[in-house]
Amino acid sequence: MPRKSRELSPTGVYHVMMRGINKTTIFHDDLDYMKMLKTLSVVSTAKDKNETSTLPGCAIYAYCLMPNHIHLLIGEVGETLERTIKRIGVSYAIYYNNRYERTGHLFQDRFKSEPVGDSKYYVTLLRYIHFNPVEARLAKLPSQYKWSSWHEFENPSPEHVRICAQSVPFGNADWQELRETVLQNPEIERFVSAIETERANNHAHSKFIAESLLPEGINISDIRNLAKKERNNYIIQALLAGISQQQLARILGISRPTIQRIWHKHIQK
Repeated sequence: MPRKSRELSPTGVYHVMMRGINKTTIFHDDLDYMKMLKTLSVVSTAKDKNETSTLPGCAIYAYCLMPNHIHLLIGEVGETLERTIKRIGVSYAIYYNNRYERTGHLFQDRFKSEPVGDSKYYVTLLRYIHFNPVEARLAKLPSQYKWSSWHEFENPSPEHVRICAQSVPFGNADWQELRETVLQNPEIERFVSAIETERANNHAHSKFIAESLLPEGINISDIRNLAKKERNNYIIQALLAGISQQQLARILGISRPTIQRIWHKHIQK
Protein backbone atom coordinates (compact mmCIF):
# COMPACT_ATOMS: atom_id res chain seq x y z
CA MET A 1 0.00 0.00 0.00
CA PRO A 2 2.51 2.71 0.96
CA ARG A 3 4.91 4.19 -1.54
CA LYS A 4 8.42 2.74 -1.57
CA SER A 5 10.08 6.09 -0.98
CA ARG A 6 9.06 9.50 0.23
CA GLU A 7 10.40 12.88 1.07
CA LEU A 8 11.63 12.82 4.67
CA SER A 9 10.59 15.43 7.20
CA PRO A 10 13.32 16.76 9.51
CA THR A 11 10.72 16.83 12.28
CA GLY A 12 9.07 13.46 11.60
CA VAL A 13 5.68 15.20 11.17
CA TYR A 14 3.60 14.76 8.01
CA HIS A 15 0.32 15.78 6.46
CA VAL A 16 -1.04 12.55 4.97
CA MET A 17 -4.01 11.93 2.69
CA MET A 18 -5.34 8.42 2.09
CA ARG A 19 -7.84 8.24 -0.77
CA GLY A 20 -10.20 5.44 -1.80
CA ILE A 21 -9.11 3.65 -4.96
CA ASN A 22 -10.64 5.35 -8.01
CA LYS A 23 -12.02 7.91 -5.53
CA THR A 24 -14.52 5.33 -4.29
CA THR A 25 -16.55 6.06 -1.16
CA ILE A 26 -14.88 4.47 1.87
CA PHE A 27 -17.34 5.59 4.57
CA HIS A 28 -21.04 4.89 4.06
CA ASP A 29 -22.47 5.23 7.55
CA ASP A 30 -21.63 5.77 11.22
CA LEU A 31 -20.35 2.20 11.66
CA ASP A 32 -17.71 2.77 9.00
CA TYR A 33 -16.55 6.05 10.51
CA MET A 34 -16.46 4.52 13.99
CA LYS A 35 -14.34 1.60 12.75
CA MET A 36 -11.76 4.01 11.33
CA LEU A 37 -11.69 6.03 14.56
CA LYS A 38 -11.06 2.82 16.49
CA THR A 39 -8.24 1.95 14.09
CA LEU A 40 -6.63 5.37 14.54
CA SER A 41 -6.91 4.95 18.30
CA VAL A 42 -5.14 1.58 18.16
CA VAL A 43 -2.16 2.76 16.10
CA SER A 44 -1.63 5.77 18.37
CA THR A 45 -2.10 3.95 21.70
CA ALA A 46 0.87 2.64 23.66
CA LYS A 47 -0.56 -0.86 24.25
CA ASP A 48 -0.62 -3.97 22.10
CA LYS A 49 -3.48 -6.47 21.69
CA ASN A 50 -2.47 -8.17 24.94
CA GLU A 51 -2.73 -4.87 26.84
CA THR A 52 1.04 -4.81 27.27
CA SER A 53 2.61 -1.36 27.43
CA THR A 54 4.64 -0.59 24.32
CA LEU A 55 5.72 2.37 22.22
CA PRO A 56 2.85 3.79 20.10
CA GLY A 57 3.27 3.60 16.36
CA CYS A 58 2.54 7.26 15.81
CA ALA A 59 1.28 10.51 17.29
CA ILE A 60 -1.88 11.83 15.65
CA TYR A 61 -2.25 15.59 15.97
CA ALA A 62 -5.37 16.02 13.82
CA TYR A 63 -7.64 13.98 11.58
CA CYS A 64 -10.62 14.42 9.31
CA LEU A 65 -12.56 11.53 7.79
CA MET A 66 -14.23 12.53 4.52
CA PRO A 67 -16.52 10.23 2.51
CA ASN A 68 -13.79 9.14 0.07
CA HIS A 69 -10.54 10.18 1.74
CA ILE A 70 -8.78 10.79 5.05
CA HIS A 71 -6.60 13.67 6.22
CA LEU A 72 -4.07 13.03 8.99
CA LEU A 73 -1.54 15.26 10.69
CA ILE A 74 0.74 12.60 12.04
CA GLY A 75 4.14 12.16 13.66
CA GLU A 76 6.41 9.11 13.53
CA VAL A 77 7.06 7.60 16.96
CA GLY A 78 7.63 3.86 17.28
CA GLU A 79 7.53 2.92 13.59
CA THR A 80 7.89 4.44 10.14
CA LEU A 81 5.09 6.39 8.52
CA GLU A 82 4.80 3.70 5.84
CA ARG A 83 4.25 1.01 8.47
CA THR A 84 1.63 3.06 10.31
CA ILE A 85 -0.33 3.87 7.14
CA LYS A 86 -0.18 0.21 6.09
CA ARG A 87 -1.62 -0.86 9.45
CA ILE A 88 -4.44 1.66 9.15
CA GLY A 89 -5.25 0.71 5.56
CA VAL A 90 -5.11 -3.06 6.02
CA SER A 91 -7.19 -3.04 9.21
CA TYR A 92 -9.94 -0.95 7.68
CA ALA A 93 -9.89 -2.73 4.31
CA ILE A 94 -10.41 -6.13 5.98
CA TYR A 95 -13.42 -4.75 7.87
CA TYR A 96 -14.80 -2.97 4.78
CA ASN A 97 -14.42 -5.94 2.42
CA ASN A 98 -16.09 -8.28 4.90
CA ARG A 99 -18.98 -5.93 5.52
CA TYR A 100 -19.63 -5.08 1.88
CA GLU A 101 -18.70 -8.49 0.44
CA ARG A 102 -15.97 -7.22 -1.83
CA THR A 103 -12.35 -8.12 -2.51
CA GLY A 104 -9.22 -6.24 -3.52
CA HIS A 105 -7.57 -2.99 -2.55
CA LEU A 106 -9.64 -0.25 -0.98
CA PHE A 107 -7.10 2.59 -0.88
CA GLN A 108 -4.91 3.97 -3.63
CA ASP A 109 -1.51 2.26 -3.67
CA ARG A 110 0.32 5.49 -2.92
CA PHE A 111 -0.79 7.67 -0.07
CA LYS A 112 0.11 11.35 -0.32
CA SER A 113 2.46 12.68 2.33
CA GLU A 114 3.78 16.20 2.81
CA PRO A 115 6.60 16.91 5.28
CA VAL A 116 5.86 19.58 7.90
CA GLY A 117 9.04 21.42 8.75
CA ASP A 118 8.06 24.28 11.05
CA SER A 119 5.45 25.46 13.55
CA LYS A 120 3.88 28.05 11.24
CA TYR A 121 3.00 25.49 8.58
CA TYR A 122 1.99 22.98 11.25
CA VAL A 123 -0.63 25.33 12.68
CA THR A 124 -1.87 26.27 9.20
CA LEU A 125 -2.38 22.61 8.31
CA LEU A 126 -3.88 21.82 11.69
CA ARG A 127 -6.61 24.35 11.11
CA TYR A 128 -7.01 23.63 7.40
CA ILE A 129 -7.66 19.93 8.04
CA HIS A 130 -10.54 20.80 10.35
CA PHE A 131 -12.03 23.13 7.75
CA ASN A 132 -11.95 20.48 5.03
CA PRO A 133 -15.65 19.58 5.48
CA VAL A 134 -16.53 23.28 5.28
CA GLU A 135 -14.64 23.65 2.02
CA ALA A 136 -16.43 20.55 0.69
CA ARG A 137 -19.78 22.04 1.81
CA LEU A 138 -20.54 19.14 4.12
CA ALA A 139 -20.94 21.56 7.04
CA LYS A 140 -21.10 25.30 7.60
CA LEU A 141 -18.72 25.17 10.56
CA PRO A 142 -16.09 22.63 11.69
CA SER A 143 -18.07 22.04 14.88
CA GLN A 144 -21.01 20.79 12.80
CA TYR A 145 -18.98 17.96 11.26
CA LYS A 146 -18.95 14.81 13.36
CA TRP A 147 -15.93 12.97 11.98
CA SER A 148 -12.93 15.16 12.66
CA SER A 149 -10.70 15.89 15.63
CA TRP A 150 -12.20 19.37 15.99
CA HIS A 151 -14.28 18.02 18.87
CA GLU A 152 -11.15 16.94 20.74
CA PHE A 153 -9.95 20.54 20.66
CA GLU A 154 -13.39 22.00 21.36
CA ASN A 155 -14.11 19.76 24.36
CA PRO A 156 -10.91 18.00 25.56
CA SER A 157 -12.66 16.23 28.41
CA PRO A 158 -11.27 12.92 29.77
CA GLU A 159 -14.81 11.58 29.48
CA HIS A 160 -14.68 11.76 25.68
CA VAL A 161 -12.75 9.45 23.38
CA ARG A 162 -9.43 11.05 22.55
CA ILE A 163 -7.18 10.06 19.68
CA CYS A 164 -5.07 13.17 19.23
CA ALA A 165 -1.93 13.77 21.27
CA GLN A 166 -2.24 16.77 23.58
CA SER A 167 1.25 17.93 22.78
CA VAL A 168 2.97 20.18 20.27
CA PRO A 169 5.83 18.73 18.19
CA PHE A 170 7.54 22.09 17.68
CA GLY A 171 9.40 24.11 20.31
CA ASN A 172 7.94 24.70 23.76
CA ALA A 173 4.47 25.79 22.70
CA ASP A 174 1.66 25.10 25.15
CA TRP A 175 -1.16 22.81 23.92
CA GLN A 176 -3.85 25.00 25.46
CA GLU A 177 -2.57 28.00 23.54
CA LEU A 178 -2.56 25.91 20.39
CA ARG A 179 -6.11 24.81 21.15
CA GLU A 180 -7.29 28.42 21.38
CA THR A 181 -5.68 29.15 18.04
CA VAL A 182 -7.36 26.17 16.40
CA LEU A 183 -10.78 27.11 17.76
CA GLN A 184 -10.71 30.52 16.12
CA ASN A 185 -13.32 30.49 13.42
CA PRO A 186 -12.25 32.47 10.34
CA GLU A 187 -13.31 31.84 6.76
CA ILE A 188 -11.98 28.70 5.05
CA GLU A 189 -10.60 30.86 2.24
CA ARG A 190 -8.04 32.23 4.70
CA PHE A 191 -6.59 28.78 5.25
CA VAL A 192 -6.59 27.84 1.58
CA SER A 193 -4.90 31.14 0.81
CA ALA A 194 -2.38 30.70 3.64
CA ILE A 195 -1.35 27.27 2.40
CA GLU A 196 -1.05 28.47 -1.19
CA THR A 197 1.00 31.48 -0.04
CA GLU A 198 3.26 29.29 2.09
CA ARG A 199 3.88 26.93 -0.80
CA ALA A 200 4.57 29.82 -3.16
CA ASN A 201 7.03 31.32 -0.68
CA ASN A 202 8.73 27.96 -0.26
CA HIS A 203 9.04 27.65 -4.04
CA ALA A 204 10.53 31.13 -4.42
CA HIS A 205 13.01 30.48 -1.60
CA SER A 206 13.93 27.09 -3.04
CA LYS A 207 14.52 28.59 -6.47
CA PHE A 208 16.78 31.24 -4.93
CA ILE A 209 18.87 28.53 -3.23
CA ALA A 210 18.96 26.44 -6.41
CA GLU A 211 20.24 29.40 -8.42
CA SER A 212 22.89 30.18 -5.81
CA LEU A 213 24.32 26.67 -6.23
CA LEU A 214 24.65 26.87 -10.01
CA PRO A 215 28.16 26.60 -11.49
CA GLU A 216 29.31 29.77 -13.20
CA GLY A 217 27.83 30.20 -16.66
CA ILE A 218 25.10 27.57 -16.09
CA ASN A 219 21.36 28.33 -15.97
CA ILE A 220 18.68 26.34 -14.18
CA SER A 221 17.33 25.16 -17.53
CA ASP A 222 20.76 23.69 -18.39
CA ILE A 223 20.95 21.28 -15.43
CA ARG A 224 18.93 18.45 -16.96
CA ASN A 225 21.16 18.50 -20.06
CA LEU A 226 24.45 18.22 -18.14
CA ALA A 227 26.50 15.05 -18.04
CA LYS A 228 24.85 12.57 -15.69
CA LYS A 229 27.51 12.75 -12.99
CA GLU A 230 27.56 16.56 -12.98
CA ARG A 231 23.78 16.72 -12.97
CA ASN A 232 23.50 14.27 -10.09
CA ASN A 233 26.12 16.10 -8.03
CA TYR A 234 24.17 19.33 -8.42
CA ILE A 235 20.90 17.64 -7.40
CA ILE A 236 22.51 16.16 -4.27
CA GLN A 237 23.92 19.58 -3.31
CA ALA A 238 20.49 21.16 -3.75
CA LEU A 239 18.81 18.52 -1.58
CA LEU A 240 21.48 18.85 1.10
CA ALA A 241 20.86 22.61 1.03
CA GLY A 242 17.28 21.97 2.15
CA ILE A 243 15.30 22.10 -1.11
CA SER A 244 12.55 19.49 -1.10
CA GLN A 245 12.46 16.82 -3.79
CA GLN A 246 9.08 18.07 -4.99
CA GLN A 247 10.25 21.68 -5.28
CA LEU A 248 13.50 20.67 -6.99
CA ALA A 249 11.60 18.58 -9.54
CA ARG A 250 9.48 21.61 -10.42
CA ILE A 251 12.45 23.96 -10.60
CA LEU A 252 14.62 21.71 -12.78
CA GLY A 253 11.92 20.10 -14.90
CA ILE A 254 13.20 16.67 -13.86
CA SER A 255 10.79 13.98 -12.68
CA ARG A 256 10.51 13.43 -8.94
CA PRO A 257 11.15 9.65 -9.23
CA THR A 258 14.47 10.47 -10.95
CA ILE A 259 15.44 12.83 -8.13
CA GLN A 260 14.40 10.23 -5.55
CA ARG A 261 16.61 7.58 -7.21
CA ILE A 262 19.59 9.94 -7.24
CA TRP A 263 19.09 10.76 -3.56
CA HIS A 264 18.64 7.14 -2.50
CA LYS A 265 21.82 6.09 -4.28
CA HIS A 266 23.63 8.91 -2.48
CA ILE A 267 22.45 7.98 1.03
CA GLN A 268 23.15 4.28 0.43
CA LYS A 269 26.85 4.91 -0.27
